[in-house]
Amino acid sequence: MAKRIGDLLVDSGAITPEQLAAAIEAQNAGGGRLGEVLVQQGVLTDAQLATTLEHQLGIPLVSLLEEKPESRAIQLLPAEAVRRLRVLPLRLQGGRLRMAMVDPVDYYAQEEVRMLTGHAVDPVLVVQSELQAFIQQYFDLRQSLEETLQAVEAQERSVASQPEDRPDDSPVGRLLTQIISQAILQRASDVHFDPTEAAVRVRFRIDGHLRLQQTVPSTVYPMLVSRIKVLARLDITEHRIPQDGRVLMEVDRRAVDLRISVLPLLRGEKVAIRILDTQTQLKDLPALGLSPSNLDRFNRALAAQSGLILAVGPTGSGKTTTLYAALKQVAIASVNTMTIEDPVEFQMEGVNQTAVNPATGLTFAAGLRAILRQDPDIIMIGEIRDQETAEIATRAALTGHLVLSTLHTMGAVESIARLTEMGIPPYLVASSIRAVIAQRLVRRVCRACAGQRPLTAVEQAWLETRQAAERADLSPTGDRFAWPLAGDALVAVGKGCPTCAGTGYYGRLAIHEVLLVDDRLRAEILAGASEERLRKWARSHGWASLVYDGLTKVRDALTTVEEVLEVTGGYGMSTLSEP
Repeated sequence: MAKRIGDLLVDSGAITPEQLAAAIEAQNAGGGRLGEVLVQQGVLTDAQLATTLEHQLGIPLVSLLEEKPESRAIQLLPAEAVRRLRVLPLRLQGGRLRMAMVDPVDYYAQEEVRMLTGHAVDPVLVVQSELQAFIQQYFDLRQSLEETLQAVEAQERSVASQPEDRPDDSPVGRLLTQIISQAILQRASDVHFDPTEAAVRVRFRIDGHLRLQQTVPSTVYPMLVSRIKVLARLDITEHRIPQDGRVLMEVDRRAVDLRISVLPLLRGEKVAIRILDTQTQLKDLPALGLSPSNLDRFNRALAAQSGLILAVGPTGSGKTTTLYAALKQVAIASVNTMTIEDPVEFQMEGVNQTAVNPATGLTFAAGLRAILRQDPDIIMIGEIRDQETAEIATRAALTGHLVLSTLHTMGAVESIARLTEMGIPPYLVASSIRAVIAQRLVRRVCRACAGQRPLTAVEQAWLETRQAAERADLSPTGDRFAWPLAGDALVAVGKGCPTCAGTGYYGRLAIHEVLLVDDRLRAEILAGASEERLRKWARSHGWASLVYDGLTKVRDALTTVEEVLEVTGGYGMSTLSEP
């Protein structure tokens, strides 16, 4: 007689007999499947449940992202049966149906599938959350697409007449809601609609990388773009110029803020949607992943009552998140904290926030001049983009204000040269700037499938060369720095699993470098020192570069060498030897 799923889990050591008894009691009281009850109780995750069953039963665990189900196989079962039985036909082979199942020992489900399809079943395992995501993406989106296509055929193109506050009232509205819901489910930060000659690609940016999700027929896309424009209060008749807007939408009982950008292309209008979850909690500084030494430097800079603090890096490197965390720490009731942003991404209690509006003349420079007449103590500027804003910011930092802002440069040392290139005199830069924090976001190794591997021969030789160069450059002070990785080190690697969609990564973390500007460094700036001289001086006085911090996180099994080098690029390669 075949063992039940609960006995299999106990035999494997995944759960205790006491946990099984408690789950059975909860199942008897409230119904449901035993595996679901164990997941709901927090005893197991659905991925752990599937992995345990794979080892105990010898049934392979598949990823629906890697093994794409065949259309002819999916069509053998109605959507209702797929949802109810928690199964998904994958393909027909030799008269047998390969079928993904959450519970492969559910023989009643196998028998029902056999009766409905006329084919014997070969079960394989699938993680429940992955199956649910596929069902939502395939069946729900397909239904919305079919309804929208019917609307097109019936010439029901009056999208603009749909209620603006009910995006799910029409087929095209439901299609949009399903896409956004799927993006949120997969932790996407952006959704891209890319028109091509044959169809429209829908891509999600997840952990900084774009992934193709599905395609939308070209006949449907104009209606979808019009719906997006209506919700964002854009001009649906204008197809020649870029338009930007904003939508506050409730998806799956969650409030999300969507930032819309529409850009005319040769084959239609490209739409990019930035997703901001309004329920996301602002992070505290210790939660940003700063090393103890970098956190200490940054806190010392924030403790000052005046000066300019810059967060630098490329777009999407988390600079704004860092500034919000800093504001959260310093914006107390006894100080007047004001911001000028483009746009205001998160509303903060006790902070006076202003959004840039170029159409009315409210630029960063104009808003900053107005803020200075409001008796501020702390000022945050979303970005220093031009000489006028930079000059006002530096002079404000010299007159008793603590000024925080962002700047697009590759690193901390480069930001000093960038300000002088913008026309700010070296004496103003040296006198006003208090600290610079540069950062990048790297993907985190997936914990569900993390393993280890030795460094490759190329990596070992490279690290040894850079370590030797570091010791030569830092003599005699270099001995106080410990190199993060030795040549014989084991480093983390994600093997790929359903949790991370086969990528080996899940989530992101930041790597940082924090440069404090003290009297000695100010003297170097006033003397017109080159970037290389400033960098060498900083190295010899305890500065840890981006790549050094990244390799420290590689050592701690948080990320990979490949990720650190990818996000730092040539800058990282040239400074790997720096402490």
